[in-house]
Amino acid sequence: MQTIYGSVTPCAPPPEEQPLTSHAVTAAPLPYWIEFPQSFRLNAGRKWPTLIFLHGAGQRGAPPAELATYEGVCLANHYRPDTFLVIAPVCPVETWWVPRAIDELVTTLIARYPVDESRIFLTGMSMGGYGCWDMAAAYPERFAAIVPLCGGGDPATVARFKEVPVWAFQGARDDLVPKEKSRTMVEALQQIGGHVRYTEYPEADHNCWTPAYHTAELYDWLLQQVRGTPAP
Repeated sequence: MQTIYGSVTPCAPPPEEQPLTSHAVTAAPLPYWIEFPQSFRLNAGRKWPTLIFLHGAGQRGAPPAELATYEGVCLANHYRPDTFLVIAPVCPVETWWVPRAIDELVTTLIARYPVDESRIFLTGMSMGGYGCWDMAAAYPERFAAIVPLCGGGDPATVARFKEVPVWAFQGARDDLVPKEKSRTMVEALQQIGGHVRYTEYPEADHNCWTPAYHTAELYDWLLQQVRGTPAP
C-alpha cells in the first residue's frame, strides 16, 4: 500500500459580512467538509471548540459532501446546538491516515477559522479510530481529547499522550477490528495512569459508532476538556 499525503494550501477566507454555510473545501490536496455552528461568524472574536472526524476505509476518496450526514459529523451540534466547528477530511484512495497530513490540516484550519486551540478534539471510526491513536502519539500537543472508535494502535506509544483524555468505544462482537485492539490501548493507558474511559457495547458489531455518537454525555465530556489543564 502506498502512503501519500499532500500539503494543505490555505485560501483567503470570505469576508465577515458574508454568511457562511456548511460546505465542501476541495481545492486543497486534503479536501474536507466543514460544518459551522448556527451563529458562526468568521471575525466576531469568538473562538470555537473544534471536532475533527476521521472516516473509515470505505469513504476514502469520497466527495467531502458525502460525509455531511455521517453521525460523527452531524450529531455534535444536534446534541449541543450551536457549539462545535466540525471538520471531516477525506483520506485519498488506497492510503491510510497520515499524522503529518492531519497536522498540516489542523495548522491550516487554525489560520483560516476561529478555532479554539485549547479545545481541538479528534474522533474517528475504524480506520479513523486507528488514525486517532496514531495522531495522538505523533502530535499529542494538538488535542484536548481524542475519541477513537473500533480502532487500535501501538501500546508502546501511550506514554506520549498520557495527559490527553481519551474516551474509546468498541463493539464486543466486532469481527473486523477485534475488541482486543481497543482493550490493549486502554489497558496500556490505565497502567501508566492515563486519563482514559472505555465503553464496550456487548451486542454491537463493527458499527459501534451509532450508539457512541448518540451518547449525549460524550459531547458534555468533550467540552469539559481543555488542552494543558488536568482532566476533570
